[in-house]
Amino acid sequence: MIFAERIFTGFLLMVGFVALLGCHDLPLHNIRGALGPGFLPSSIAIIMIILLAIHMLKLFRQPVTGEKAFVDVIACKRQIGLVTALIGSVLMSYVFGMLVSLGLFIMLELIIIEKIPWPKSLLVSLVTILVVFIVFEKWLGLQFIKGIFF
Repeated sequence: MIFAERIFTGFLLMVGFVALLGCHDLPLHNIRGALGPGFLPSSIAIIMIILLAIHMLKLFRQPVTGEKAFVDVIACKRQIGLVTALIGSVLMSYVFGMLVSLGLFIMLELIIIEKIPWPKSLLVSLVTILVVFIVFEKWLGLQFIKGIFF
């Protein structure tokens, strides 16, 4: 099981590096010196890379045993669904915008993974988007990735 966790963590580490490379074109600061649209995605990618690297080091310090580990098929399907939804959310952000794709990602994950009813999931998703919008767009003046439709 540790071997599979190492592979999955390595995959997520690569996703973090790809996300950081994707943010390379976005400016960290605008002309007036305020934070630009690349600040939030870049900082999230850097934090993700650091935390996953620490987790990877901890995994490599654990010995690999020859025992056949129990594989939970349902948990594996949920992990694959989570990664697929995350990749889809990143790709959707260029079409629908970052806030809409974030809201859809949160709502779908609450419904599918956490088994929360859709009205509560919709409410949590809308409140999260509203808080993120107020804090980052209005208070800090960051520009989010706007999609084709916005």
